[in-house]
Amino acid sequence: MDAPRWPGRWQLPAGRLEGNESIDEAIKRELIEEVSHAPESPIFLGLLKQKGSKAKATYWAAVEYEEAALFQHSDLSAAGTGEGMDARFWPLDAVVDWSDDQLTPGTAHILKTYGNTITSHSLGHTIPTASELGLLT
Repeated sequence: MDAPRWPGRWQLPAGRLEGNESIDEAIKRELIEEVSHAPESPIFLGLLKQKGSKAKATYWAAVEYEEAALFQHSDLSAAGTGEGMDARFWPLDAVVDWSDDQLTPGTAHILKTYGNTITSHSLGHTIPTASELGLLT
């Protein structure tokens, strides 16, 4: 998705907890807000702690072509936030090779550091472990 804080750069979907919702509820709400669809069963992997930021819950969800068609750009007037206005899908192997000025710093870090692991698990239809992705459990 095009990142509001980093114009012209792309980021992975993200968000915050609202009210008393669980992390599972938040991830589904954020995805619906940003791309109009949430995978049925995203799998919690662990927490990502980056320098200077709070720990962030990290999920894994394999999305097949048929399900990817359910993701849509958010409607600015309907959502009121403009979140996901420019959401798109790219092959993972292409995104891993993007330059840092095309991605937000957090997304660049994740893809540069763990891109090969993510690609391997995606192709093998397996789920990475928290330690493979440098996550806290």
